[in-house]
Amino acid sequence: MDIQTINFLVQEWSYCAIFVFFLIGLFLFPVPNEILLMTGGFLSTTSMLEPIPTYFTIIASVIAHGILLYGFGQWGGKPSLQKLKDTRLFVVRVEKGEAFLNRYGLWAVAFGYYLPFLRHATPFSVGLSNYRFHQFLVAAAPSQVIWSSVYFLIGYSFHESISYVGNFIETYGMIAVLALLLLITLLTLYRKRREKSKRLKTENEQSGIL
Repeated sequence: MDIQTINFLVQEWSYCAIFVFFLIGLFLFPVPNEILLMTGGFLSTTSMLEPIPTYFTIIASVIAHGILLYGFGQWGGKPSLQKLKDTRLFVVRVEKGEAFLNRYGLWAVAFGYYLPFLRHATPFSVGLSNYRFHQFLVAAAPSQVIWSSVYFLIGYSFHESISYVGNFIETYGMIAVLALLLLITLLTLYRKRREKSKRLKTENEQSGIL
């Protein structure tokens, strides 16, 4: 979709067109979501759009994207995966999303938006789980806002280098998140080991007393 088409849609439908454009784009456009969000920041620097309404419209589309994925998982459930069996890649990612969720709980929702291969699968997996909608929203919304804001502001500030900056952040941003997840995993294992050691020590002391 070119700039002229976007301009026409904005003139006809105002910011509703931007909301629908980005909502559909997050699902279907064959470009990284980060590039899409930076494009929104770039568009807000043109005469077509105002920055603040554009920003909040894009934030709303990102939150709606997560809610829809949660809803697909909640109400579609496992049968929806059967219908998607031809889309093997998505099914595999949902399975990874479920494993990620089982391991990290609702932290997975927050981190999922920074990992392209889990960004869509994790909200869907939360919908498949026993977590309620308000739990999902509380965990997801802050991450959605931060993630969207970072890339929107990059596009707004560095619109002449969107492609280069996007590739750089997509590569090294993912590495940073994975490193953070590794740190959390190590800290969790360390904490469990300490708790186990304390429990064994307590049991041994109690056995000695008896």
